[in-house]
Amino acid sequence: VPDSRIIKLIDEAIAAPETVFAFIRQYDNERHLVAINFGEQTQELTFDGRGRLVMNSLMNRSGTVEHGVSIASDEGVIIKLD
Repeated sequence: VPDSRIIKLIDEAIAAPETVFAFIRQYDNERHLVAINFGEQTQELTFDGRGRLVMNSLMNRSGTVEHGVSIASDEGVIIKLD
């Protein structure tokens, strides 16, 4: 298709607690950390750097996070990394 754009996405695994599914997705210069806690307990997810919590499934918080984030039971978060 002549007018379609080629999109290059890069996915990167991230170390996470056993009940948390997490990865980093990059498009051009934007990086987002996506994490979902499937467990019954709140989990701590640590990562290098800082970012802005742009969305969580409980819709009850936002703001800047540094080096980690708490993820409640059955919660998902998306963090735009700096």
